[in-house]
Amino acid sequence: MGGLKPVTAVWATGVGAPWTTSRAGRVVLGPINLCKECVVIHHLLFFWFRKDASRAEVEELLEGMRSFATIPAVRSLSISENRDFPETSAPFTHAAVLTFDDVDGRNTYLADDLHQAVRRKAMSVLGELRTISVDAGRAAESAARDEPVESPLGAPVQRDPGQESPSLEDLAARLHRAELTRSTIPPLSEQVPGLSVADAYRIQQLNVSRRLRDGGVVVGQKVGLTSVAMQEQLGVDEPDYGVLFDDMLVGDGRPIPVSGLIQPRVEAEVAFVMARELRGPGVTEADALAAVAGALPVIEVIDSRISAWRIGLTDTIADNA
Repeated sequence: MGGLKPVTAVWATGVGAPWTTSRAGRVVLGPINLCKECVVIHHLLFFWFRKDASRAEVEELLEGMRSFATIPAVRSLSISENRDFPETSAPFTHAAVLTFDDVDGRNTYLADDLHQAVRRKAMSVLGELRTISVDAGRAAESAARDEPVESPLGAPVQRDPGQESPSLEDLAARLHRAELTRSTIPPLSEQVPGLSVADAYRIQQLNVSRRLRDGGVVVGQKVGLTSVAMQEQLGVDEPDYGVLFDDMLVGDGRPIPVSGLIQPRVEAEVAFVMARELRGPGVTEADALAAVAGALPVIEVIDSRISAWRIGLTDTIADNA
């Protein structure tokens, strides 16, 4: 995406007129209008499903996304399927547009438990998900005055053609290359000051999607920053999380080649073995306990693609926690 350019309209080839659900439950047919007079935030999602996703899984995720309309901050929600599938839209098969009164509304939606629960489900079903937020009115006004506008990364993007802020895709690609070459990169939080937690999770999702396309299999979730001391150190009040793939599990007594690591460290952890899949929203503490079959002591070999472990919260989340 590079630097964010002024947007006064959105046009998606091959995507039919969406249905729109408001908080009142009304259904409106027709395109979404992004005009320069608007002051609302439009959050756009483009995605496609993995080939091995069952029809039931697809419908379950779409239904979960439709339920976003029940989140108070969401003014309207549109979801469309790209039935014509033109080359200009490949490989994306679906698009969604959510509308908010302001940036705070968008951020409230991103942090909402329902959104987080559906997002976790999406990790195992979607092949790829790309998002962008647009404040059409402010972007158009700023363009006329040649002022900075807020980018999807949460950092101002100056209109200097010689220096563009990297996109989420660029940052994800840098982490991916660092993993392949067993090298490190400067902290993302330094490359893009103001990088938000939501952006960091999007970067993580891009590389999770890349692994899934390459045949990776999700076998669990990793929860970090579970201790109060670590949360206080990074100035947060909740854990972060990442995704565990099958090639990350090493059996008891098996060697771990150091050549495959960058700057490893070792931590003692507790692993919970699940008796069944745990899905939200509305999961209670009792539900979680009932879903656990048992617990095991494990040794976690942690690693980082960030130079000299100079990590902040957004760096560790983007690097799969």
